[in-house]
Amino acid sequence: MDKLVLLRYLSFRGCCLENFPPSISKFPCLETLDLRVKDCNLAIPDVLSTMKRLRHLYFPIMYRSDSSNKLKLLGLDRLEILVNFDTGACNVDDIFHLENLQVLAAISDGNPKDLEAIIKCLDKKSADLHHSSLISETSTATQKRELPYSEKC
Repeated sequence: MDKLVLLRYLSFRGCCLENFPPSISKFPCLETLDLRVKDCNLAIPDVLSTMKRLRHLYFPIMYRSDSSNKLKLLGLDRLEILVNFDTGACNVDDIFHLENLQVLAAISDGNPKDLEAIIKCLDKKSADLHHSSLISETSTATQKRELPYSEKC
């Protein structure tokens, strides 16, 4: 692993991976992390906040924290693209601190508090976001909504 210390792009897209190793945080130069695995509920350790150079983070459709706590993204100051941000698995308040965020695709598990927080965040960041989408899942239906106010001319 010492030979990969300068790695900038790492993709597991399309792979079947159920557990993600915490040693991923040992790549200090990593800028893009694509975790969009195929048909798996990926367990992710809470080490992402230590990856300070991360600019693009693609979560899979189904994932969870490997502990009882939600994943933290606080400290990812360079993050520009965040895809499949799930309010059930990640701390919603961390989005407010992602100053360079330009693209956000979020999934809400239907929890009213999380849904309200993500909408407030999108409203606050609407001038900075080039694109945003929100998928709200409830027990009866899943709705996807593109948020029009985040488009830039």
